[in-house]
Amino acid sequence: MTRETEKAKKKEAKEQLKNQKIWDKNTATSRAPLRRVKDSDIQPADDYKDAEGKDVKRVSAYSYNPSQSGYIQAAMHIARSRVQFPKESRDLNMQEFIDQKKEMFHAELAYKNVQSEIALLEHKKGERQAAL
Repeated sequence: MTRETEKAKKKEAKEQLKNQKIWDKNTATSRAPLRRVKDSDIQPADDYKDAEGKDVKRVSAYSYNPSQSGYIQAAMHIARSRVQFPKESRDLNMQEFIDQKKEMFHAELAYKNVQSEIALLEHKKGERQAAL
């Protein structure tokens, strides 16, 4: 049953991907993990032109013009938000698979025990009703 549900999930995911726009899909570049980006990795330019076209020298080491700052912040946000390996899409190794099977077995065993206790109590209730 587990294999069938996993196959159904994969098939459903494929069907969803067919209808997605390209910017929503995982492409080769968005699938690959990025290295951790720090603020110190991006060095500012020494100067830039202001609104009148004059060259302006930097006063602080990390001051950017507004357009550059927006691009840098957006790129860093994207880099930080990427996850290297989403847990759902990667394959399970054998130990994880065994642990998952054990957990399913224990859950099924607990469910069966609860059901048998309920049946036993219902039987005792019926006997008591019959005795009264």
